[in-house]
Amino acid sequence: WGRLYGGAIGCIVVDGQDSESPLDISTVGKDAFKGVKVYDRHEVMPSTELVTTGGMDDGLPEFYKIQGTDVKWHYTRVIRQVGIKLPREQEKT
Repeated sequence: WGRLYGGAIGCIVVDGQDSESPLDISTVGKDAFKGVKVYDRHEVMPSTELVTTGGMDDGLPEFYKIQGTDVKWHYTRVIRQVGIKLPREQEKT
């Protein structure tokens, strides 16, 4: 999906957990993992709140909202597939 549509995310679904809270692997019980929901870049709206932890995700969106729903996914529950990387100035637009 990511290469075909210029970017996508895979949302890690864990039964009984809130998608807006950070993922804590130690709280995932047996058979609680339900799979990965994939959305292309046209279905996702990144938040303007950015991650400021200083790690690999620093400067990226903290949440991703699925268009047409009230569902938000915390970045720790998301697998990002970035399309072709643009030059910095084009990326901003």
